[in-house]
Amino acid sequence: MKYGICHEHFADQPFDTAIELFADLGYDGVEITPWSVVDAVDSAADDELAAIREGVESAGLDVIGVPRVFSASDTEYHIGHLDPDVRERTVAYLRDVVEFCAAIGGGLVLYGSPVQRNVPDGVSHDRIYENTLDSFRDPALLELLESTDVVLCMEPISPGYSNFITNTAAAVEFVERVEHPKVGVALDGFHLARENRSPSDCLREAEPYLAHVHSDGDTGRGAADGTLEYGPILETLSEIGYDGYLSLEIHECIFDEVSEPLDPALVAEESLEYLRSLAG
Repeated sequence: MKYGICHEHFADQPFDTAIELFADLGYDGVEITPWSVVDAVDSAADDELAAIREGVESAGLDVIGVPRVFSASDTEYHIGHLDPDVRERTVAYLRDVVEFCAAIGGGLVLYGSPVQRNVPDGVSHDRIYENTLDSFRDPALLELLESTDVVLCMEPISPGYSNFITNTAAAVEFVERVEHPKVGVALDGFHLARENRSPSDCLREAEPYLAHVHSDGDTGRGAADGTLEYGPILETLSEIGYDGYLSLEIHECIFDEVSEPLDPALVAEESLEYLRSLAG
């Protein structure tokens, strides 16, 4: 199993310092959100992007890809908005993120971003769904995915955090309807723990389209914290022949629900030790 980690949780320290920490802890790859390393994804200089890629590679790590397209504050974007101008702006930005991902050496872009996908009050779910399908089928976007060899993933976000594509089955159905080899599914332990069936069943269902897996416990404080058992998850990933990354994303850092002080470096260390102890 290859293990990755999201850089965003460490964006308050110099980039090289964070990358060195990941390498020292024993991680294999890193996920990078654009806004944690560049001022604007559509105007980052080539040498700036090359420096990010070279900094990661020089530490002996891989750039996995982009774990989040939008932050919660990017309210001017929405992938399924009723206003075609908003959708066009959103897809244009998504194409910029795909180009950013390819330029820094990554191969995955994950669409979680609940604010930019949720169904607004009083709006038909079906309208948002069909508009989102149209956005994912944007010819220029699909052509870019093919030419850069980047896979765009729909990630289900559990109820309470999103009201749109909230479980594995919905994500699989969506990807099947998009029907393109460069559009896949990403799953996350934090959200899998909130499904009404076992994570292993979810992983098996997603297997034909599964491009990425995030690790976190059901508390959002790392894979080693909480009641979610990663032994069966690792067994299932091996069983289905998954050859991608199991990559730590700390959800308390994302959703700002920190109930007590959280040390991302300690969480990163304990999570990796826990996962490796199970893998043998």
